[in-house]
Amino acid sequence: MVGGGARAIKRLNNSAAVAMFLGQTTPLIYGVTAILLSHIAYTLFPPSLQELLFIHQYGSKKLLFDKSMQQHIENELFYNYWRTPTQDKLYQLERVLDVALRLPLYKKDLAYNEESFSKSFKNYPSDIIEQLRKVTKAELAFRKMEPAPDQHYIIYLHGEPGTGKTHAAKKIAEAMGTELVTVILDGASIKDITGTPATDADPKPGKLLEAITNTPSRDTINFSNKVLLIDEFDRLITADDDNSRSVLSYMLKVLDSSSHQTFESKFLKSKLPLPDTIVLTGNSDIEALSAKSPRFKALASRIESIHFPGFDQQAKSAIAETLISKLETSYQSMGEEHKNFRITSVEKDMIATFIAHDQDPGLRSMQKYIYTLFKNMIDAPPTPPEDSEPECTAPHQCSGECQTQTQAL
Repeated sequence: MVGGGARAIKRLNNSAAVAMFLGQTTPLIYGVTAILLSHIAYTLFPPSLQELLFIHQYGSKKLLFDKSMQQHIENELFYNYWRTPTQDKLYQLERVLDVALRLPLYKKDLAYNEESFSKSFKNYPSDIIEQLRKVTKAELAFRKMEPAPDQHYIIYLHGEPGTGKTHAAKKIAEAMGTELVTVILDGASIKDITGTPATDADPKPGKLLEAITNTPSRDTINFSNKVLLIDEFDRLITADDDNSRSVLSYMLKVLDSSSHQTFESKFLKSKLPLPDTIVLTGNSDIEALSAKSPRFKALASRIESIHFPGFDQQAKSAIAETLISKLETSYQSMGEEHKNFRITSVEKDMIATFIAHDQDPGLRSMQKYIYTLFKNMIDAPPTPPEDSEPECTAPHQCSGECQTQTQAL
């Protein structure tokens, strides 16, 4: 079909060219005629892609896309491929369609789950639990308001590494009944964030678009009311270079509630909305920084800060028990000889001693210590079942029962 359409338009264009050469039409009329004939032939001989499923899926969703995206796909990529069906143009079209068909075009019903919330944050400090519970419920309430309030503050979780910020963002999403999508801006340029046109030599969707279209397949129903996590956001502030300053300036515009938190996708040539709930994480206290540097005041006025102080000894001990149990289960999965694997009371005492003297407010040091302990036990003899008799290593010192068993064997 593609070949037939191309041959038809070529014949039509050649006829117009001959007519112009013979003086039967003017160059201006020829140009208009060529365009009209091209569009007529495009209608009569529509393209035929190698994967027709793309076309069917696009047709079912196209009315949900804005006009600029439809024009980009149909009048540029689709039409250009039809006129000159090269492999590169087919790749451009299929790649854009693959991303466009994964866009979050629907909303799901959300509801607060107290059981999920309480279970997820049981080891956090009580004041942090209450602050997180309030912002979680507030985010759900905000989504139901019509019209929504003009001011919607972004959540900023800050504290030392390992104090549970990223975990908290994920569990906030779960307690709301939705999912978390993540963007890491460290070292990224504005092009890395917004993407580049599909017709570029090295086209990139960009970090924001990749985050909101990250689905297992094109058939997966993608919801727009997820939670967007922008991790290590404060590195844009603490890094003293031109790229970080320009990215920070750009992100301030994107995150401005008055702009409805949208971004311009170069890849899809369309303005796309971000999720309603946005969580930033970082190590620095932005409000404290804004008191020293006025250039951070605009950012500080847009966020609701929650400081994560870390975990006390009791919380670390409870978290360590859970981690140990998971690691033991993993080791037991290695085969029959490890099915009874357990760490001994000696290793447990070593972990308890480490926790008692650990000065790290977060969990990183403790986790590393436990993982190293387990790693060193990989080649250790398998742990015997709890109900088995220990092997006698000194039969001459036994009271008799062990010797009798040994002789019987």
